[in-house]
Amino acid sequence: MPNPIVDRSYTLAVTVVKLCTGPWADKLDLIRAQLFRAATGCGANVEESQAGESPRDFAHKLGIATKEAHETRYWLRLARDSGLLPAEVVQEPISLAEEVMELGHSIIASTRLRQGLKTAVSVLVLASAAFAGYFLLEI
Repeated sequence: MPNPIVDRSYTLAVTVVKLCTGPWADKLDLIRAQLFRAATGCGANVEESQAGESPRDFAHKLGIATKEAHETRYWLRLARDSGLLPAEVVQEPISLAEEVMELGHSIIASTRLRQGLKTAVSVLVLASAAFAGYFLLEI
């Protein structure tokens, strides 16, 4: 089954790798390593999140990936705005980074909401059981 954040983060990494190793590589010399690490780290952390040991671990790893997407966007904007790269060259990877950021934030929020609901239900069940036990002791 297709997974949009996995697909988009992988496409972002591939696009940036090509950008960092293609005809623009010399222009990016000053920031190439940072951009490369951020973009590939984003994809790697999304992949790793898919094997999270728990919903909390999943959300944590996806949070790291989302931060890497933010960093990737930063380096791309810096390359564009400082004149290292023309706007048309960085527009696609910037859009990909923003898509990954939006997907990541949305998935993390819904994961935490589900976990919060499960926690609230567990607390209510425990409180109900404790109250019932106390009530039975009083009878």
